[in-house]
Amino acid sequence: MGRPIRTLSVNVVQKRELERIRNAPTSPQRLVRRAQIVLLRASGYTQVQTAAEVGVNRPVVILWERRFADLGLAGLEDAPGRGRKASIPEAKRELVITQATKPPAC
Repeated sequence: MGRPIRTLSVNVVQKRELERIRNAPTSPQRLVRRAQIVLLRASGYTQVQTAAEVGVNRPVVILWERRFADLGLAGLEDAPGRGRKASIPEAKRELVITQATKPPAC
């Protein structure tokens, strides 16, 4: 006999917001996928079933399940500090933009 399925607890307000994200045509697809993972886990799907339904692997389901459990809806957003860092300092960038958009001297 297998272990009982531990569902993810989601309150009414969170569920409503997750459904809004999932159904909104302007929501980024990565956020829709994360909301779908949380909703499926809250409705009693196993991690394996959720992964198959959403089209990801089980570690992805575990990641977003934990982030939601720890941080709530804010946990579904991308973590700060992701992506490439700016290679040109802000002051130098502003100077270049200012010089490039200055009208020519007559």
